[in-house]
Amino acid sequence: MAVVEYKHHKYSGDHRGHIPGFITDPDHWHNPQNYSYIGWADDNANYYVPWSSLRVLSKEDFVQRCFAMHEVQPIVVLSDSEEGRHMMHHRQLANLDEVRIHAEQWYDAFVARNTVD
Repeated sequence: MAVVEYKHHKYSGDHRGHIPGFITDPDHWHNPQNYSYIGWADDNANYYVPWSSLRVLSKEDFVQRCFAMHEVQPIVVLSDSEEGRHMMHHRQLANLDEVRIHAEQWYDAFVARNTVD
């Protein structure tokens, strides 16, 4: 089981990109610079997974990907407002320390969600 970077597939006669069928938790962390996404692929699947077309990401690989994205356009996250937890607002992550914390927490939660038996 793995966190992977992948791209949408295009099928003959269709102008839209489609999530590959072997990605089981798709379309996270879109990177507009190379049109890639983060998703989950099962390495024990009983179907074909084209591993040579995927980039398997360790936690540090994912953090570095987030750093690169943040350099081009600051990452924006939802956070609780000052008035209380019932209101949410968007805020830019201020520096690479914040990016690392957010990315590592997201990665851990994503792996945990996808490895529950």
